[in-house]
Formats: sequence, structure tokens, C-alpha cells
Amino acid sequence: MTELTLTTKELVMLGAFYAEGLDCMGGETLEQLRDDNMSWMSASDLRKVLRWSSERGGGVMSALDSMGLIVDSGESARDARDTDWYADLNRDGVDEELFQKAIEAYRAA
Repeated sequence: MTELTLTTKELVMLGAFYAEGLDCMGGETLEQLRDDNMSWMSASDLRKVLRWSSERGGGVMSALDSMGLIVDSGESARDARDTDWYADLNRDGVDEELFQKAIEAYRAA
């Protein structure tokens, strides 16, 4: 497995994706989220949840995208202006340790 090194901001945003997915599907674990990946969020959703500026959020999203940890769906099922993104839970390096670190970082933010 590939070890990933993420900044605190990257962990917080990734945790936001994970927390959103768990909340939507009523789960608690990475395996449950993998079975029903409901981690969909738009840039607008993230700015609202994290209370970050567009610039701050965009930079962190770009970093997570370049690492392959989030994926742009290219559309919005909710007909929002911006597209929905989701966490790639099957990417090499996404494991229970990363999942827990991200959730903890998000909850502490």
C-alpha cells in the first residue's frame, strides 16, 4: 500500500467527505462507506460545512484531486451550479488509519 502524507487542511477536507458519506448512509466505518459511498459534496457544500473561503477550499480540493483522493463526477445530481465530487475510497493508500485520521481532523476543526 502507498503511504499518503497529508496536511492538516487536507485531512480536514477529506474528513468532511467521509463524515458526509457516513451521515447520509447511517454508517460508522470505512467498510460501510465503501459499500455505499455517499461522500458526494460540491465545492459550495464544502465551503459551507468548513466555513472556508473559495481560495482556501479550492487549493485543498486541488491537492486532494491531484492525489486521487477525490474525484469530480462532472455533474450534479441535485442540479447545483457546481459539480459534485466524491471520495475515492478504493484508491491505494486509503485505509482505516487514514480514514480515522481524517474523521478526527474534521471533528476537531
